[in-house]
Amino acid sequence: MNADIYRKLARHLDKLPSGFPPTEDGLELRILKRLFSPEQAKPAVHLNLIAESVPVIAKRARMSEVDTRQMLEEMAARGLISILVSLENRCITWGINSLSAFGNFRSTD
Repeated sequence: MNADIYRKLARHLDKLPSGFPPTEDGLELRILKRLFSPEQAKPAVHLNLIAESVPVIAKRARMSEVDTRQMLEEMAARGLISILVSLENRCITWGINSLSAFGNFRSTD
């Protein structure tokens, strides 16, 4: 199951403009496993470049808002995702960072 969530996250990131292409040796999956816990990877699959609110992300991820917020806060604290605060709308929104830059790494073995 854990391997599936990382494959799903890698495919999601690869759909972003800068991509996150698969490698022959699975390096991209090892990178994601070091960056995200399986619990964090689940809501990360549902993040977009356009920031959204916790309720929207939680609904799409089929998670509780409390659990979703906790995972998002953990990822943001590690710099994996962005937090945007709108004083005008009095809300906090979340969006994925340019993690796809990691897709440019290749094994030199």
